Amino acid sequence: MMGGGYGGGYGGYGMGPGMMGGGYGGYGMGPGMMGGGYGGYRLGAILNLTDAQQKKIQAIEDAQAKKQWGLMTTLHDEMLSAERNSGSDDVNVDAIMKGAKSIADTRLEMLRNRLETGKEIRAVLTKEQQQKLQQMRGWGWQ
Repeated sequence: MMGGGYGGGYGGYGMGPGMMGGGYGGYGMGPGMMGGGYGGYRLGAILNLTDAQQKKIQAIEDAQAKKQWGLMTTLHDEMLSAERNSGSDDVNVDAIMKGAKSIADTRLEMLRNRLETGKEIRAVLTKEQQQKLQQMRGWGWQ
């Protein structure tokens, strides 16, 4: 998420996939949140996650990473194609617009995946852990 909530930008990489450092396209909670995932040492310790919670969250993060990795490959291919199409002397406006829409659709699918992953992970947390996570967001731990 590129360090700033749900709208850090498309395609950015940082410390790890997910919040607080970029990731799969830049938005939302996901693997690598704050440099260690939900089950990672820092956040896991802060939220006092149980072993069972860490395992559930790791499984959610792994599934999300597999989906996002495939979509990132698709996105890179679409962007490369768009770059090649826009560089010719005979610009095909319709082809460029089609490519731009395809890129936008892939990015939106990645955003949806990240948002859904965040919901799945929050559902694993207790009410108290959810409140602590929300409080941390207020301190800039987005």
